[in-house]
Amino acid sequence: MANAFRGTLFRQRLDNVLASFARSAVRHEVASLPPSTEQEVASNTLLLRECSLGLTEDQVALTLQMLNTDWCQPLEHGEPLRHYCEPGCCASARDFRKRMRLVLDGLFAHLFACPLLYRWKNFDEACTFVARGMVIRGLLKHIWGLCKQDAADSLEDLVALQALDEDNPDMNPSLRQQIRVAKVMGLLSEPDAAARFLKTLLVSRPLTSFMDKMSFLETCRSRFRLRMRGLQLPHSKCTHSTLDDIVGLALL
Repeated sequence: MANAFRGTLFRQRLDNVLASFARSAVRHEVASLPPSTEQEVASNTLLLRECSLGLTEDQVALTLQMLNTDWCQPLEHGEPLRHYCEPGCCASARDFRKRMRLVLDGLFAHLFACPLLYRWKNFDEACTFVARGMVIRGLLKHIWGLCKQDAADSLEDLVALQALDEDNPDMNPSLRQQIRVAKVMGLLSEPDAAARFLKTLLVSRPLTSFMDKMSFLETCRSRFRLRMRGLQLPHSKCTHSTLDDIVGLALL
């Protein structure tokens, strides 16, 4: 997915799709939020809490405020996003569309680094991106489907592309991009995709924490070796570079 995102044409299509979703979004002005909507927002908050990595507190709050329908209800093909707007929320229709676009950009417009599984690096960011996009009414699947190239529109073409090897050095770059996009579309189309990515996050967090600790410990060891040789980096912020500190970290 990270490699597919880097395609220039795909990025252009993604920007157009996000703009289209923001333009077509429907605003329902209400005197106050119905109790059912308040319950849905509370449920949405719990879901987003599990996959909010990479979002600021303001982005989380705006997402919950603007996408305040039931996230557990899958978005139908062609269905617009809906927002129940209480007094003091959106100043105007123009402000509503601007805020909706900010939410969509915050959720989907920013690339995540390609995961390096041999070091367990950037894995959580990638899983969080997909899980978040899927728990919000399966929105990522619809966005990805609108971004994929026309050559992979039919189910037969999609299956055929997934069977090809994108790492073949003789493959045309355009076809390689189609294969990547098709494989992601196949993954997102699986009925339990959201649940699987959420489970993966729960499993990966302890591993990520362990790898971060090992990486930090190795950095401290490197600084200690430099100090033993009379070398010290003038701008280093590492404060755990004594022998006692390293032993203490290793025993944690």
